[in-house]
Amino acid sequence: GLVERARGGEGECEFATEIAAAHPLRVLSTILGVPREQEPQILRLTNELFAGDDPDLQREGEDRVQAFDELAKDLFMMFSAIIADRRENPRDDLATLLANGKVNGELMGMMETLGYFLITFSAGHDTTKNALASGVCALAQNPEEFEKLKRNPDLIDSAVEEIIRWTSPVNYMKRVVAKDLDFHDQKLCKGDNLVMFYGSANRDESIFEDPFTFRVDRNPNPHLGFGIGEHFCIGSHLARASLRAMLRELVSRIDSLELAGEPEQIQSSFVVGLKELPLRYRVSKDAADAT
Repeated sequence: GLVERARGGEGECEFATEIAAAHPLRVLSTILGVPREQEPQILRLTNELFAGDDPDLQREGEDRVQAFDELAKDLFMMFSAIIADRRENPRDDLATLLANGKVNGELMGMMETLGYFLITFSAGHDTTKNALASGVCALAQNPEEFEKLKRNPDLIDSAVEEIIRWTSPVNYMKRVVAKDLDFHDQKLCKGDNLVMFYGSANRDESIFEDPFTFRVDRNPNPHLGFGIGEHFCIGSHLARASLRAMLRELVSRIDSLELAGEPEQIQSSFVVGLKELPLRYRVSKDAADAT
C-alpha cells in the first residue's frame, strides 16, 4: 500500500495506526483463525485494555471502574464465543489448541482458558505494534542507520534486537521480595514491592556501550525487553519474526524515511509506544517499477 499510493516516488502515511497496528494484528489473526472482519474489534479492545489512561483510546464510561467492567464483559463475550466454537468445531489453528488445552487430562477451566486467549490476542499484538512504530520512528530519526540496513540486510536480525532494547514496549513489572537481602548496597526486606523498569535496564551503562545511541548493528545486545527466567515472553519468537518480516519489506521497497510531523506517545505507563507517527518516505525505483 505504501508503494501503490506514492506519487512521483514519494508518499506520506500515519505509520502507527495504518501499518504498525495492522501488521502484527493480521499475523495473530491468521494463526489464531480469527476472521479478518473481526480485526477492528480486536484492535479497539486491545487499545482500550492497554491505553486506559489515554483520552483518545480509552473506553468511554461514567467512570474508569465502570468503563473497565464493560471492557471486561466485551472481552469475555468475544473470547468465550471463540472458545465454545473451537471446542465444538475444532480446526487447524492456534485458537483450537488453546480452547482444548488440558491439564492432567481435563480441559482447562474457562477463566484459565480465557487468560491464554487474552495474553495471546492482546499482549501479542500491542507490544509488537508499539515496538514496530517506535522502531521505525528511530530509523526515521537516524537515517544513517536505515541506510546501513539497506546496504546490509543481514543486519535485520540485530536491528530487531536493537529496536526491542530501544523501545522496551513493556515498561515495568512488579514483584514482591521473597526474602531479606542486600542488593547493590540497597537493603530489601521480605514483602517489599519491587518495580523493575525494563527501559532503564536496557540503558544500563555498565552493560551497554553508548546505551543512549540507536545502533542497528549493536553486538552484543543482552537486552531484557522480553523479560528473563521463568517470566521470559512466550511470544518472543513470533514477535521477532513479525518485526523481521516488516523490516525486510521496508528496506527492499523504501529508500528513505523522515518524520512528517511530531510523533505522539500513548498516555500509558505499562505498555508504551506511539499512537501517531506521521512519516514521509521515498519508494525505491525497483519497487515503483514493479507496480
